[in-house]
Amino acid sequence: MNNQNINIVPTGKQSVMCPRCGKLLTWVDESDKKHHKVMCTHCRKWIWFWAGTQEFQIKEVPQRTSASGMRLY
Repeated sequence: MNNQNINIVPTGKQSVMCPRCGKLLTWVDESDKKHHKVMCTHCRKWIWFWAGTQEFQIKEVPQRTSASGMRLY
C-alpha cells in the first residue's frame, strides 16, 4: 500500500496517480467499492486500484491476440 500517491481533494474524490511515474490516471469516489483498471499511457502498465482499501497492483498489458487489434483476455 502506497499512500503517498493518493491525494484527497475538497470535492470528496481521490486522485489516483501512477505509482511508477506519478501521472494522474483518474478520479474516484471515496465510497466506491469496486476496482478500477486503468492503463498508464506514460509507462505502459495496467494500474489496478481499489478505492475502498486504497491498494494498488501493477500488471503488464497483455499482447493482442487477434489480427483485428482487439484484445481478447
